[in-house]
Amino acid sequence: MKKRKPMSKRQKTLLGKKIIEYFFSHPHANSMKEMIEKFDVHEVFIRKTISKELENRLSNTDRMRSL
Repeated sequence: MKKRKPMSKRQKTLLGKKIIEYFFSHPHANSMKEMIEKFDVHEVFIRKTISKELENRLSNTDRMRSL
């Protein structure tokens, strides 16, 4: 990967939303290698973004079940 300017918080948020959308809408093509090539970001950013989203969805599910 080539060195580039750091992303702003807004850019990270927007890219994170695109990654999440891609992850859930393309289940057949959501390997880490394909997403790294598509979004041109490091594996850690993708992994943390997906992990955070899955935790949010789990907590929402748990909260709805307890109602």
